[in-house]
Amino acid sequence: MIGLRPLLALVLSLSAALTIVAAPAKAEILAEGASAFESGSPRVKLTLLSDQEQVAPSGKVRIGVQFKLDPDWHIYFRNPGEAGVSTEIDLHSDDLAFRAMRWPVPERFLDPSGTIQTYGYDREVLFISEALVGAEARDTIAVRASIDFLACKIDCIPGKLELGGELPVGERSMPAAPEIRELFDEAEAALPMEEGDAGALALEWALEKTAIVPGETLRAAIGIIRCAHPPAGEESCGEVLAREGDLSSSFFPDRISGIRFEPVGLRKHPNVFAGSILDLKITAGPSAVNERATFSGILALETDRGPEAIEFKFPLERTVEGEARERSMSALLAGAIDDPGEGEARAVESSGGASSDSKGSGAPPLSLALLLGLAFLGGLILNVLPCVLPVISLKVFGLIRLAGESKAKRVSHAAAYTGGIFATLMGLAIIVVALRTAGTEVGWGFQLQSPIFASLLAAVLLLFALNLFGVFQIQVGASALSAEADKRDGLTRSFLEGVLTVILATPCSAPFLGTAIGFAFTSEATMIFLVFAFIALGLAAPYVLLSLIPAATRFLPKPGEWMNKLQQFFAFLLLGTAIWLLFVVGEVAGVMGVTRALIFLLIVGFSLWVYSLFRDKSRALRYAGVVIALVFLAVGGAQSLRFESSLGQPTQRSLSEEAFSESAVAEHLREGRPVFVDFTASWCITCKANERLVLSRSTVRDALRAGDFAFLIGDYTDGDETIRKFLFRYGKAGVPLYLVYSPERPDEPEILPEILTEGLVLDALARALPKSNR
Repeated sequence: MIGLRPLLALVLSLSAALTIVAAPAKAEILAEGASAFESGSPRVKLTLLSDQEQVAPSGKVRIGVQFKLDPDWHIYFRNPGEAGVSTEIDLHSDDLAFRAMRWPVPERFLDPSGTIQTYGYDREVLFISEALVGAEARDTIAVRASIDFLACKIDCIPGKLELGGELPVGERSMPAAPEIRELFDEAEAALPMEEGDAGALALEWALEKTAIVPGETLRAAIGIIRCAHPPAGEESCGEVLAREGDLSSSFFPDRISGIRFEPVGLRKHPNVFAGSILDLKITAGPSAVNERATFSGILALETDRGPEAIEFKFPLERTVEGEARERSMSALLAGAIDDPGEGEARAVESSGGASSDSKGSGAPPLSLALLLGLAFLGGLILNVLPCVLPVISLKVFGLIRLAGESKAKRVSHAAAYTGGIFATLMGLAIIVVALRTAGTEVGWGFQLQSPIFASLLAAVLLLFALNLFGVFQIQVGASALSAEADKRDGLTRSFLEGVLTVILATPCSAPFLGTAIGFAFTSEATMIFLVFAFIALGLAAPYVLLSLIPAATRFLPKPGEWMNKLQQFFAFLLLGTAIWLLFVVGEVAGVMGVTRALIFLLIVGFSLWVYSLFRDKSRALRYAGVVIALVFLAVGGAQSLRFESSLGQPTQRSLSEEAFSESAVAEHLREGRPVFVDFTASWCITCKANERLVLSRSTVRDALRAGDFAFLIGDYTDGDETIRKFLFRYGKAGVPLYLVYSPERPDEPEILPEILTEGLVLDALARALPKSNR
């Protein structure tokens, strides 16, 4: 039988084999210890530290746990990887309120076979937590740390340790010794930044489906942005590269049960001045999981500023088979790397190394062809939308007038019309690129956010309408009586009609057009010009085809007296468009703005009348008439076109509404309410059509009320910068955008198409309801 004294000695010796705790030599060194013994020697030494040797009530203090490991030994990150055990540190004190501990950037380790990958720390590492000292703290504060870890070389030894010490409290805080403070400062400076921190890299996220299904592998992408635009002055902004050129040492995801994340490539971000896109494969295990998770971790990268690391957090839906839906194509996934071998080629290219591999040369042709195809289809569909219908009607009318003319003349007018469209869209592209270079972002239809521009456009439409009513005719001198002069005059008109078509088209957003424009407005200059060129092709295509195909003209009616009546009917359509533009002016500049715009239209009419007084006079008098009319126009326009914005809160409609903000969305979702967000603008014809034909229907309004939806309005009439950035987040360069949030999926709103139908909206509202309300 073993006596009490030998048993006690045995227990004490076993405890010493696991843990040695020494008394601290300085006040800021709260405790020291050792663990993970091998052959009687500890492989890990630990110290509980404070960055102050005395704290003050209500002050702040940093508490740290320092690991010192023997050579070739390591401990593990919060996600240990394919083996190992996560390090756990629990700091506690009755008089300290600890913030969540920030994890340092880990290293990647491979086992001797090179097949098992783990994440962790070797040599020396300090884990820090900031704490707030209680207002009632007195004398001394007891600080305790419970530490549980696994230390590995080839074999692994578990370690478990309790460290504790006393921290003096006084009227004012006293810093620790310089070497201790330096230890904390260096460790904190090396911590990964968080999104939103000053100077932090910006992140984007895209997943090809709304949720990940058990047994499936999906593509995903993380956009990493160093500089969205060229830096100002002499500032530098370089590329974002993998740490030490090794992609596997740059990506440290947190563990999610049953899901595997695999980095497959790092490529240059095509939509920003300096940045990269990390392509991922996400594979779910066979077990069916139906819940939301957070995909988080650390990215460790190299930029021109040196090593940079950032914490990321993205929503990740998991669902059962059949419930996940394909997303609309994200610009981040365009050109995604699917094969890890290809990823290596892209990584070489992004790091500035030469590569002859064609895979490393940017997005594949298919994705570019798809985007340009969307731009062409969007331009084609614009022809039947309300924005450009009046001008398109005029072109059809002109085609009827030319039906009896030669094919060469029809082709000449088609070319002039197409030239007007191309010239205007390329001009808009130049303006967009120039504004972006100057640091200003714009969206589709940006020019109609100016009441001056809307007023000038209304005046142009008034002139076109008066011309169609026969109030005046564009005439040329006696020397222009030849057919060639008539031809030249008609071609000028066709060119100007092409210009007008583009200007009126920009307030509309057609199906397919939103995706192409959204991608273009976040891309480099070359892509903007390409997308705009294909929109021009689509916009001009119907008229060009009718002009080129002789068979098509046989279905057109013969010219006759009826054309004068039709011409006057089209004039009313143009006047209707001018009224809509005055409505836009009113939304931006109020009633006084509309009054000023009407005064300007009166001045335009008066200037035209002044010119008509000299029209039949000698050439010198005609020139004098032009000068007088232009002076009236310039002086009157300068005086009348002075607008002040009257925009405040969005115009309230019949349903209880409020202005959009991300905080308002989050607040309603926390309350368990679904949310419908309508991003609109007064100059957006598509928006107004959806409001009148769908969103104002009693069935839709009743469904919103019955489901207790919060209805938020994002008014983009005056080009609000916050809304512009939010639109870009969803790949849109303009309105409309419709988002339906469910409190059960707060981070994953459903995006509705640009053209709404009653059934489509009602179905989306039903899906957003909490299950208890369905």
